[in-house]
Amino acid sequence: MTVDKIWLVFAGTNMALINKLQGSEKIWAGLVTPPRTPVCEVTDESEEALAEFAADICARLVQGRARGQIEGILIAAPQRTLCAIQKAMPQDVQDCLLGQIERDLTDLPAAEAQNRFFEELSAGDDPIVTG
Repeated sequence: MTVDKIWLVFAGTNMALINKLQGSEKIWAGLVTPPRTPVCEVTDESEEALAEFAADICARLVQGRARGQIEGILIAAPQRTLCAIQKAMPQDVQDCLLGQIERDLTDLPAAEAQNRFFEELSAGDDPIVTG
C-alpha cells in the first residue's frame, strides 16, 4: 500500500473534508444543511439529512476506489455521523478501511487534524475500530 493512496475522511455533523494522507491534498469538501432541530434531538428530517450526507461522502470514496486512487481509508467523525457513513459504505470501500475514531476534527487545520487523528488512534483512549 502506498501512502499517496490513503485518504482521510474528517466528518462533523454538517461538514466533511476528504484529504490525501500525504501532503494534505484536498480531494473534496462537502456540506449538509443542518437540521432545524437541536443537535441532541433526533428527528426524521435530521436522520434523512445525515443519511444523504453520508451517502455523499461514500459516493466520493466509491469514485476514488473505482479510479484506483484509494488503497486505504481513515475516518474521524462523531458517533452518529460515523454510523451513518458505515451504513452507506459499500463493501469494497469498507475493505479499504484502516481505522476510525469517534471525534469531530473538522474545526482543525488539516495538518493538525491528521496529527490529532494519529495521536488518538495510537493512544487507544477513545472508541476505535481498525480494519
